Amino acid sequence: REMITVCQDGHDAGVAAVAAELNVRLVQHERAAGAVEAAARIAAHYGAVLAGTFERHPNARFAIILEEDLVVAEDALEYFAGMAPVMDLDPSVYCVSAYNDNGLAHLAHDPSMVYRTEWFVGLGWLASRALFENEWKPEWPQTHWDHWLRQDAVRKGRECLYPEVARDVHIGEVGANMDALHFKRY
Repeated sequence: REMITVCQDGHDAGVAAVAAELNVRLVQHERAAGAVEAAARIAAHYGAVLAGTFERHPNARFAIILEEDLVVAEDALEYFAGMAPVMDLDPSVYCVSAYNDNGLAHLAHDPSMVYRTEWFVGLGWLASRALFENEWKPEWPQTHWDHWLRQDAVRKGRECLYPEVARDVHIGEVGANMDALHFKRY
C-alpha cells in the first residue's frame, strides 16, 4: 500500500474518506484559480501526477495510471508486471494500456494476446520513468495531454501495447470528455 497514491484534482471529502479508509496516500492537486478549460486542468493534473509519482518513488521505473472511472480486472497488476520488461527491452514501445476499445466478449478471447497500435490508448496505462523524465516532462503540454502523446513528434515511431482481453472497463458516464449519450452509444 505504500506505493499506492490517490491523486485528486481539487478537494473532495468523499475521495479523502475512501483514501483514509483504505490507508493509502492522498495527494490533492491544487486547481488553477479562475475559469480554466477542462482539458487544461486535466493536462496540468496528469503532468503533476506523473512528476509527483516519480519524485515520491525514486526507485520506481514505471507508474500505473488508473482513472477513477475504471473497473480493473483481477489480473490487471499481473498484466502490467508482465508488460513492464517489454517496455524496458523494446525501444519501439512507448506505453502499455490495459484498455481495448474493441475488447468485447464476442471479439476478445485470448487473455495472453497483446496488440500494437500507433494510437495512445490510455484508460489505465503503464508509464515509463525514463520516457517521462527525458522526453515528456520537459515538453508537457498545457492542454489535451493525451492528444499530444499521439502526435508523431512525441511518439517518434513508437507504439502502444494493448491486450485483446481488456484489463479494465470504463464506467464513467459523465465527465469532461463524456456525456450519457456517447457513453450509451459506445
